[in-house]
Amino acid sequence: MPLLLSQFAVTCFLTGLIWTIQVVHYPLMAKVGASNFTEYERLHANWITPLVGPAMLVEAALAALLLVQRPAAVPAWMAWLGAAL
Repeated sequence: MPLLLSQFAVTCFLTGLIWTIQVVHYPLMAKVGASNFTEYERLHANWITPLVGPAMLVEAALAALLLVQRPAAVPAWMAWLGAAL
């Protein structure tokens, strides 16, 4: 079950991060103004990618690993659904 718990932990981290971006960062974009928006968005993308990118890669790798080394308690359809999502 460590594999399943690891997948759950990374998914929870990314869910919290996505909610933070949705609730805080995206609404702030409206306050930046047209003249500064391009620079703001460039910096946002540059700074968020090192945080989101590795976590997404770990989550994808764990989802693939769950397809190959699926615990007996996890139905195959659930592992495939998780990977697809």
